Amino acid sequence: MTEPVLRLEGLTVSFGTRRGRFPAVEDLSLAIAPGEVLGLVGESGSGKSTVALAVMGDLGPAGRIDRGSLRFGGRELAGLSERALRPIRGAGIAMVGQEPMAALNPSMRIGAQLAEVPRLHARVSRAEARAAAWRAAEEVRLPDPERILDSYPHQLSGGQLQRVAIAMALMARPRLLILDEPTTALDVTVEAGIVELLREIRQEHGTSMLFIGHNLALMAGICDRIAVLYSGRLVESAPAPRLFASPRHPYTRALLRALPRIEGARRPPVPLAGGQPLPHERPQGCAFAPRCGHAQGGRCDVAPVPLETAGPDETVRCLRWREIREQPIVAEPLPEARPGPAVLEVEGLTRRFRTARGTVHAVEDVSFSALEGETLAIVGESGCGKSTLARLIMGLDRPDAGRIRLTGVEVQDRPAGRRPAALTAAMQMVFQNPADTLNPSAPVGRQVMRALELFQGASSAASLRTRLSELFGLVRLPESLAARMPRQLSGGQRQRVGIARALAGDAAILVADEPVSALDASVQAAVIETLLELQRIRRATLLFISHDLALVRQIADRVMVMYLGRVLEIGPATQVFGPLAHPYTRALLAAAPRSDPTAALRPAPAGDPPSALDPPSGCPFHTRCPRRAEVPGRLCADRLPPLAEVAPGHAIRCHLSPEELRKQPPDEERRPAAPLTPSCRGAS
Repeated sequence: MTEPVLRLEGLTVSFGTRRGRFPAVEDLSLAIAPGEVLGLVGESGSGKSTVALAVMGDLGPAGRIDRGSLRFGGRELAGLSERALRPIRGAGIAMVGQEPMAALNPSMRIGAQLAEVPRLHARVSRAEARAAAWRAAEEVRLPDPERILDSYPHQLSGGQLQRVAIAMALMARPRLLILDEPTTALDVTVEAGIVELLREIRQEHGTSMLFIGHNLALMAGICDRIAVLYSGRLVESAPAPRLFASPRHPYTRALLRALPRIEGARRPPVPLAGGQPLPHERPQGCAFAPRCGHAQGGRCDVAPVPLETAGPDETVRCLRWREIREQPIVAEPLPEARPGPAVLEVEGLTRRFRTARGTVHAVEDVSFSALEGETLAIVGESGCGKSTLARLIMGLDRPDAGRIRLTGVEVQDRPAGRRPAALTAAMQMVFQNPADTLNPSAPVGRQVMRALELFQGASSAASLRTRLSELFGLVRLPESLAARMPRQLSGGQRQRVGIARALAGDAAILVADEPVSALDASVQAAVIETLLELQRIRRATLLFISHDLALVRQIADRVMVMYLGRVLEIGPATQVFGPLAHPYTRALLAAAPRSDPTAALRPAPAGDPPSALDPPSGCPFHTRCPRRAEVPGRLCADRLPPLAEVAPGHAIRCHLSPEELRKQPPDEERRPAAPLTPSCRGAS
């Protein structure tokens, strides 16, 4: 049997706190074979990143390995000194984190930072290091390597920065690459490009990978096996196709229920009740029992649950897995929306920014309406104008042209501070990161009360306190949390506080700008359920800005697709996600991860979007469009197509006719890399 690249046996890692020392990871046994990609999944706080830091020998002064073995290439790493670990890092094990800017020096050019790797590990000359940096940039498919190498980090896009981080990690040809949430903050198309690149690296160099994340759909497209952590313990591991087809542990099933799926019927993700226990609050017996609908008192809460072998290369930590494994994991489909009249109307909205480098065309001639009680999703890549459009609607910026009518009142010339209180209260915003919009030094209840005082100041103190209690109940937060500071709440709880504050004025329109992109799938599902329930109860209109096409597919009534400031398509979600769609919409859908490891994989859309400083003439998407050759002459490059109705309520901006758009483009799908044979996987 081939020696695993990495083998963990009974690994226990603890951290010292003011309350004492508590284990973050307990009795973990895993193995990664040569060329294998192992996915490590779980909610925040499950111990995923602690495993990565333990492997890198970077637990910090408070962390330590209490017991167990951690072997890399047969060599024990636990207990090695910093000096002994230094040559292993980079040359043997390399790591790519979630935020590439944290790994790059903002004051050094990219080329100089890449060149440091061969100079440190191979002791080569400056010229040889520069040549190696050039080759690394080409290997990760960075456009125009000379420009990239001479740029500073702030001059590159998020996807380019992540490719630089991957290039840096690969320059010393490590045997193991640890990827800790490497695509969390990226657009779906950039994410698809990074995953495609990682598949190529694995195929060309045989690099083993530990892929850490919370997006199971993304892992389905790259991982050979998946290990599920809960509260620091391994609860299930299996080959990826088997785990997705028939998960054994109730927690794995709950994670899959919380996963939005781009395929199938319109069903919202199912939230997972409760929260993961802190290390010092773990219950006796099964740690998942308090949240598990299958737990039995006197059985699941008595003693620690052992890890059982459930099949070839499969393990599960559950006493009842044989009894519950066949239960279906589906959610109830959403009812058909019955929208009312238009509450928001936008006509010809345009916003351009003059800078020293030129004019940024942020929003160009955008028109749409939002109806009472509907969810209108606005999707597109970073830089397409989604957030600028939201700021214009909210009165945080003023348009150069166009009209905005809120409940029939024109507000485009009224900034937020000058709008009547009733209009301000009628339209509120839920932000991506609630930690940035909550006062860290004030209790969250006081912050919601402040909004109530602003919008309902004429009410008595008693009625305001009653209203505060109602708002906390509406977003399903215990009223006892009102006295806590933001830092004392989880990410999902903070986002619900943000929603409660937005509802203080009985908002008719909620503008949600990437409200769940930074949250775990289980927390994301709970926040989405809260928003949908509020919409149902209050008949509120939800403008949902997102790059998560799977989530949009499950909750949106209508979808508007933007690219370089322009609307390329708008219509009912069932039609936008159907066979008649703009080539850009098709590209976004093709890039979205599928929660099926056996599904065919499409390559990511070619290239990056052009700069809004210099948008292309004609159709803004023609420089990346895979179907531009089907349009005669230079029509795509010379003339902007109109936004024309192709079906009732469904409009597309494209020179191709509806009949031509319905045709499937040439099939460029590829199958996933073949899984490793069991004989080379090593024991787990």
